[in-house]
Amino acid sequence: MFAESGQLLAVECLSRFNFNSEYAHFSPEQFFRYADSETRVEILLDQVNLIEKYKYWFHKNQVIATLNVDDDSLRYLANSRFAEKINAMRCIYFEISENETWLMEQYIHIVLTLDHYSFWLDDFRAGYAGFSALYSIPFRIIKLDLFLL
Repeated sequence: MFAESGQLLAVECLSRFNFNSEYAHFSPEQFFRYADSETRVEILLDQVNLIEKYKYWFHKNQVIATLNVDDDSLRYLANSRFAEKINAMRCIYFEISENETWLMEQYIHIVLTLDHYSFWLDDFRAGYAGFSALYSIPFRIIKLDLFLL
């Protein structure tokens, strides 16, 4: 994600599959639709470990890393040791897709009491959430749906 000036602001850490993997014929969306809770959390932890490996680059360049969270990974954010790790890294933000804002409303009271996370709303105005989501949930950044423009 870039500023109007061209400056790099953030990178989104996404999942992909190697050509040789058993999941190579799946899109990430298809894979996550059927992945179990343990697998989803394991992928989140792998992504965090990857970002931690490069955290000095993120700090030096003042770039944010974003990770997508779903219901399983959002529940995991309530883990206090995980929250401490994220807080210490100071470069990770979490994105919640507009079509999953109800998840945020379910778990927001748990996550906000930890006060270690920043959330972005992804794909706003894709048609799933109204403006009430902007008032009830403290998103730091709101990414507009591509079709809104």
